[in-house]
Amino acid sequence: MNSEDREFLIQFLNSITEDLSFIFDSSGRYMPGTLVESLWPAWRAVQQREEIGRLIAAVQSRDYDQRLDEAGLSGPELAFKRAGWSDARETARSTPSLRPLKRWIKWIDVLLGSLLAAIGVGEGVKELKEGVEAELDASDEN
Repeated sequence: MNSEDREFLIQFLNSITEDLSFIFDSSGRYMPGTLVESLWPAWRAVQQREEIGRLIAAVQSRDYDQRLDEAGLSGPELAFKRAGWSDARETARSTPSLRPLKRWIKWIDVLLGSLLAAIGVGEGVKELKEGVEAELDASDEN
């Protein structure tokens, strides 16, 4: 893993709290009120576990470089994931409607899923994101 790849992964992880907060806030109009009311306390609980901070520390440590490489988080594979995430993020931030939000959350899942597979931390973030994603999918069907 080169320093540019490492810097991007750290940037991605540093932005994920703000990104997910934006997505959760924007998604509220597509979710039943009881889910929206329970979402924010659940998100705060996940944040208090410092899962994202532990992921950042693992990437910075270089102890997981081989596993990150094997998970496609370096070189051309990461370049592809980075391009997809960046484009989806820019589109959804400028047009926070259902389809762009769903696309953005799926690209977050691509990167986050690879990080979790390589490092083994962050299940709470992933599950909360997947719950919101399930509601967005259900909204799209209606």
